Amino acid sequence: MTILESFKKEIAQATEPMEILGILDGLHCDAKMYCFEHHKEEMIRDKEGNIQDVSINGMCKYLSSEDHRFNR
Repeated sequence: MTILESFKKEIAQATEPMEILGILDGLHCDAKMYCFEHHKEEMIRDKEGNIQDVSINGMCKYLSSEDHRFNR
């Protein structure tokens, strides 16, 4: 199952706006960590080289990856 498939299920089960915002915020943080480990070229950096964000392409790569978050 991909992250996108898991994400769709999580959103479908959410009942409160704050719950959905938490899921979206977590998704963004997880995508940053994923790209930092697997796709450094997708990290957006400032002039000093500090990580600022992850690119849209990086988010797509994360959403397309296999979901191993709960297989521990």
